[in-house]
Amino acid sequence: MDLDGLKFFFNSEFRDKYIHDNNFWLIMIGLSIAILIIFRRDWVMKNRNYKILLMISIGFCIIGNVFGFWIYESETAFGALNGLIISLLSYRFLYKWFEKKFDKIPASPLDTFWSNDKELMKDGVLNFAYLMLSFFLVALFSLWTKG
Repeated sequence: MDLDGLKFFFNSEFRDKYIHDNNFWLIMIGLSIAILIIFRRDWVMKNRNYKILLMISIGFCIIGNVFGFWIYESETAFGALNGLIISLLSYRFLYKWFEKKFDKIPASPLDTFWSNDKELMKDGVLNFAYLMLSFFLVALFSLWTKG
């Protein structure tokens, strides 16, 4: 049996180097909901798709907390996986708040970022605030598990 394939389990130095090199990808997974909302907000806000993404986000949150706090304990960005659920829930909250406050559905983030239309200003502020909040929270959670 080839033991090189088992390095990940038995060689802690190899495992630690592998995990540290992949912190970038953990952060990108943590930002994936924010990126998905920017480009496909109409798809995300459909009730069925939202529930599926919520279940996936809860799964990643559990994985991030187990690996980030119990298995590796520090020096990894597994906490960024908590950003999925926080991003999804915060956008849903902001979306519903905007609907009640202004009696309209907010425009898509892609429409508001490249427009100079004054009627889309409120929508743009909402989308920009969500994006900054999402990036900030993913960065905060990834630093949280860094120890």
